Amino acid sequence: MILAYIIFLFLFYPGSNDHLSTGPVPKSHAHNDYLHDRPLFDALAQGFISVEADILLDKDKLYVGHNKVDLVNKPLMSLDSLYLLPLYQRYNELDGSIYPGYSGRFYLWIDIKYEGKSVIELLEKLIGPYRTMLYSPEKNPKGKVQLIISGDRPYDLILEDDKSYFFLDGRPADLGDNYSSGKMPFISQNIYNVCQINGEGFLENSELAVLEELVDECHHEGKKIRLWATPDNERMWEQLLRAEVDLINTDNLSGLALFLKKQ
Repeated sequence: MILAYIIFLFLFYPGSNDHLSTGPVPKSHAHNDYLHDRPLFDALAQGFISVEADILLDKDKLYVGHNKVDLVNKPLMSLDSLYLLPLYQRYNELDGSIYPGYSGRFYLWIDIKYEGKSVIELLEKLIGPYRTMLYSPEKNPKGKVQLIISGDRPYDLILEDDKSYFFLDGRPADLGDNYSSGKMPFISQNIYNVCQINGEGFLENSELAVLEELVDECHHEGKKIRLWATPDNERMWEQLLRAEVDLINTDNLSGLALFLKKQ
């Protein structure tokens, strides 16, 4: 695994500090970031402030991949080597930031595919060396990387620990249940479970109003909102901005980054 990571850095990590000069692009979220040619680094090169990695548990190790079958059919990288260590190196190179002069947080979404409780227990040990960069309102309020736990989320395990470095990705059904925005900072949902998208890949006005109502509910509780499965086209992105969606989900990193930079 160590050799594999050395080879990965040699192939994918830029040889100069030019990659550190990119500025952040607000509202940008890299969906299934690990599927890109250079996981994490492509997103950072485009200025993304949020990336998502699916997590598979195998023999007390956490790997980045989409399905359990990937553990057999693909040579997978660990969460540590693919995300935590490179982010930590960048954080140190930039004197405690992920982007030069950027005081905001960088969101690392950990989408647990199964056995959420066991994964959280392993994560607690795994993040030990990186806690200086991780945000915790109690332990490290100046931390710049916030870990958002999605997928198979052990609600009680996370909510009962006010001092942990883990934060819940909620669902619309959680609204109104008095979950603190401090522990559940985001509400996420498949956009097709919220409103109907027309054949051209965007929302009619009546459907946009439905989305805006959900956004208002989230913001009223102090929570941000992210939608997945949103079509990757500028008309849809314009509507998500109009509705004040907090993170725009994309598989088209360069396209969304260019669009947002023009706004």
